[in-house]
Amino acid sequence: MSRFKWHLIGHAHIDAEWLWTFDETLKVCENTFRSVLNLMREHPNFTFCQSSACYYEVMEKTQPELFEEIKRRVNEGRWEIVGGSWVEFDSNMPSGESLARQFLYGQRYFKEKFGFYVEVGWLPDSFGFAWTLPQIMAKSGIKYFVTQKLSWNDMMYYPFYVFLWESPDGTKM
Repeated sequence: MSRFKWHLIGHAHIDAEWLWTFDETLKVCENTFRSVLNLMREHPNFTFCQSSACYYEVMEKTQPELFEEIKRRVNEGRWEIVGGSWVEFDSNMPSGESLARQFLYGQRYFKEKFGFYVEVGWLPDSFGFAWTLPQIMAKSGIKYFVTQKLSWNDMMYYPFYVFLWESPDGTKM
């Protein structure tokens, strides 16, 4: 018997721009969110999490009925908002100021539109992390951090899945 209780929660990793335009990204967001909401109607135990305040803002402006249904699902506890940032960002290259503003704008939007600050930091597709990220996230209201790209190939082995990460200032996450 395992000591752990597993929860499987759907997620769609959508890059804001990678090998496509932002307009294409927005169409992917709309289609993905509609599919998720359809799954929620069909399966009452289906849950989902999504990051990136910019996607929510665009849905609010261009697909208000979709946005309102997302808000209802958030209030039901079936759609979890994660990340707390404007987009899922690269945390290797940008300055600390850029990272701080990711959370400033993201958290401001989530508080204004959903009534709460996001507590789960979320970067599932980053190829590295700024050493100050725990400090910046903690000062932005983030309490927990989720990623999955710690061991993304045979050369990059990282032996831990759960650990306490410490910033240079001593902030731990």
